[in-house]
Amino acid sequence: MANSNCHIGPLTWDTHVKFLVDAGDAEKADTILRKVAEQNQMKPMLSSYMTIMDHYAERGDVQKTEKLFHRMRKVGYVPIS
Repeated sequence: MANSNCHIGPLTWDTHVKFLVDAGDAEKADTILRKVAEQNQMKPMLSSYMTIMDHYAERGDVQKTEKLFHRMRKVGYVPIS
């Protein structure tokens, strides 16, 4: 979908990510979200990242969760202190 030169908004990507995670394919959802953020210069929704992180947390995958945190900061989500 990202390669077809049509504009797809953050809400559509969020729904796509949730669908993939619910289907049990969080790695593919993570890859798609990374490509969307890089290629489209678009800021994905925070809920997209949270959906993937919740799945990683359920599995106990700390390393992938940390990588996702770093990518969130790179996109522009920063903690409020």
